[in-house]
Amino acid sequence: MEPLRTLDPPRALDPHRIDQPAFTPAAIARYLRLPLRTLRWWALGTTVHEPPLRIADSQEHLMSFRNVVEIHVLKAVVGDERGHVPLAVVRGILSGLGEQLGSEHPLSDARMDTYGKEFLAASLGALAHGTREGYRALSATLALHLGRIVRDGSGEPTRLLLFTRPGPSGPGHVMMDPEVRGGQPCLTDTDVTTSALAARFKAGEPVLGLARDCGRSHEEIEEAIRYEMYPG
Repeated sequence: MEPLRTLDPPRALDPHRIDQPAFTPAAIARYLRLPLRTLRWWALGTTVHEPPLRIADSQEHLMSFRNVVEIHVLKAVVGDERGHVPLAVVRGILSGLGEQLGSEHPLSDARMDTYGKEFLAASLGALAHGTREGYRALSATLALHLGRIVRDGSGEPTRLLLFTRPGPSGPGHVMMDPEVRGGQPCLTDTDVTTSALAARFKAGEPVLGLARDCGRSHEEIEEAIRYEMYPG
C-alpha cells in the first residue's frame, strides 16, 4: 500500500470539477449499491420516457460527481428498484422542485435539507412507501441520505460518505471525493482506496496490521473491507 496521506478538510471545489463527466453507469451502480438497470433507467431513461436527471454527458453516458449525489438522494426517494414509483411521476415532481428552487439539479442543492426535503416528502411519501405514514418515512429516509453529503461554504457538495451496510446504515468510514483518487471510494479523510484495503485483506493481511499501517482504528478498516467485499 502506498504511504497513507491524511487529507485536509474538504475545501471549496471548482464547479467545473463537480460537474465534469467522470463516472460510468457501471461504476456508480457499484459504488452506490444499485442495480445497473435501475441506474441506467434513472440516468438515461428509456426509448419512451426521458430520464428524471440531467447527467453531465448524455451522449457518452458519463456522470459527474454532482450526478452521483443526485442519484444518492434519488435512491432515498424511490428505493433501489426500477418501477417502484412511475418514472414519469418522479420526473414531473423533480421538475416542479427544480422550478421552485431555480436549479437544474435540485437533488444536489443545499436547500434539499429544508424546503426540498419537505417538498419531496409531501409529494412522493405515499407513492414511495404506500402507507399513510409515507410522509414521515420518506422525510426520515431523506434526512439520513442528506446527512451523508459534505458541503463547502457555498453549499456545493464536496464529498459523499457512502453507506457500507444494508438499511441504509453504517458509520461514515468510506467516502467519495472527486479530488481524491478520481472519486474512487476511499477510507474517509485519506487517499487509501477500499479496493486496495480489500485486496491486501484477501491476500492474507490481518485487519490489525492494516489498521497499524494506515494509522486508523480496526473498526474503520473493517468497515472499508465490508463495503468492498460484502455489498448490501
